[in-house]
Formats: sequence, structure tokens, C-alpha cells
Amino acid sequence: FNELAYFSGLEAIDDNAFNKSGIQEVTLPAKLKSIGMRAFYATPLRGIAIPESVESVGRAAFYACRVLERANIPSGMTEVPRQMFAGCWKLQSIVLPEGTTKIGDQAFLECFEMADVALPAVLDTIGESAFSKCNACTEMVMPQSVRCVGQSCFHTCENLAHVEIPEGVKVLDHMVFHSCHAMESFTVPSSIEQIGWFTFWDCINLRELILLPSVPPSVRTDNGSYTLFKDCPEDLVIRVPDVATYESDPYWSRYTGMFLPLE
Repeated sequence: FNELAYFSGLEAIDDNAFNKSGIQEVTLPAKLKSIGMRAFYATPLRGIAIPESVESVGRAAFYACRVLERANIPSGMTEVPRQMFAGCWKLQSIVLPEGTTKIGDQAFLECFEMADVALPAVLDTIGESAFSKCNACTEMVMPQSVRCVGQSCFHTCENLAHVEIPEGVKVLDHMVFHSCHAMESFTVPSSIEQIGWFTFWDCINLRELILLPSVPPSVRTDNGSYTLFKDCPEDLVIRVPDVATYESDPYWSRYTGMFLPLE
């Protein structure tokens, strides 16, 4: 349906407009302003060029476009919508606009081939499962502006070896790094006040955890689980500002013998 380009006055594509259709190629009109929810859901699109005129994109607009390899986000958008490119197995890269302040929940879930993403300097929030199962991603450096990192954000990013979370983030939410098999070392910023359950579960190569908070972070155990480190290496070392403080904490005392002072 590449004839869509001839509808030069078209300003909006409605919700579900091409949902599960066989559309493989489309040129969007230059004056387009909005793309609705699930507009291209589960279509065989191989590439999409979203015009700079587009101001809003609905939830899951390109969800499950399994063979989509090329896509962009218009520079005027400040938020990546929920599930925008989730399930785009072949999407290899994306450039986030400089003004992006939020990456929505599951925005890039199961983008298996998407490599490292440069995060804009004004980004504030990374949503739940935003990069979960992005297996080609090896590094994620967050700007100092980030304040919220959602639950399961990097769940099963098997090749993610290096992650930097800035000071100012207060919560490492549940399962943020669950099954990050390539991670060998991680530094917890001094601003962290709470760590969720399963945060480091199945990090099978994590051998060093550096905890910068002088006050031991609380750890949520309301699901009945009492360890952060299931299936982590037995020789895991936890470096802390003061060993005695952590060994006297009601939760962290269970890891006595694993602590070493910060170097």
C-alpha cells in the first residue's frame, strides 16, 4: 500500500489502521502528525521512515513487526511510547531524539538484534522492561539526568557486560539485571535506598558487587525470597564502605564473609 504517499493532506493514521495486514512497504505523507495505537501491529514491514512532522505515536504502533530492520523516531518527540518497537526482532539500531525524557514500558522489549543505544542527556525515566531481552546490547551508560529505572529493565540482556547508573537513582527495582549473564562487576550508586527482589538472580558471572551507600539499602523480600544472588558465583565479593555496618544490618548480615572494604 505504498500509494499512501499520494494522500498529501493526510495528518493522522487511526488506531489499528494496518493491524496484522500484509503491508511490507509504505511511504508516509510529509504532513502526517500522528500514528495511532497498533497502527502497524504485526505487519511484515522491513523499514519505516516516520516524517519529522509526526508529533505523537500511539502505544504498540509497530509491536511485533518481526522483520523490521530500519526505523526512526522524529526529533520533536520527547517520549518513546509504551511498546513502540517491542517484538521487532530484526531492529538493529535506533537513534533517540536529543529531547527524549522518557522511554516507555517495554518500548524495545525483545529487540534481539538491537545493539548499544546512546541515551540522550535529558532522559529522566526508563520504563519497565524497556530493554528486556535486547541480547545484542553489551553496554548501557545512563546520563546523569536519569532518576527512575523500571522493573525488569534489562532482564535477560544476556550479553550486557557494562552498565552505569547515575547518582540520584534511589531504587534498583525488581529483576532489573536478572539473567544478565555477561555482567562481571556492577557498582551500586550511593543514592540507592532500596533494592528489589531477584535484582541479580542468575547473573552467573557476577563476581564483584560494589555498594557505595554508607547506609545499607533495604531489600524487598515480600515475595518470600531472601537472597539477591541466587545462581551467582560462589566467589562473589561485595565491596562496601564499612564492613561492620553491613554485617550488623538485619538483611545484609546473611552475607557475612562476602564483604570486603572499598579499595
